[in-house]
Amino acid sequence: MIKIHLGDQSDAKILLGTYICTDVPGEFHWVSGAMTQAVTEGRWILIEDIDMASTEVLSVLIPLLEKRQLFIPGRGEVIDAAEGFQIFATQTLHSHGHGAKNSKP
Repeated sequence: MIKIHLGDQSDAKILLGTYICTDVPGEFHWVSGAMTQAVTEGRWILIEDIDMASTEVLSVLIPLLEKRQLFIPGRGEVIDAAEGFQIFATQTLHSHGHGAKNSKP
């Protein structure tokens, strides 16, 4: 299982991947992100605090949830989810005040 904790500063690169510099000037190498790895390898992925995800991150997840396809814009690539791939997500629940859950007026 791959685990990702999202925050308000998380971007799609965490999920999809990015190009990084190599030792050769002007040469770049693609490094897959956590979601790309999970989709390709048919692994489970746990996204913690999905309610904190940016619109950019959610736009990556929607096609995956609807069609089981991951689109990587920077590469013009569409990856079909491998057998066994699953997404699990949690959200943070914020309470407003102490004992608000069980208090009565």
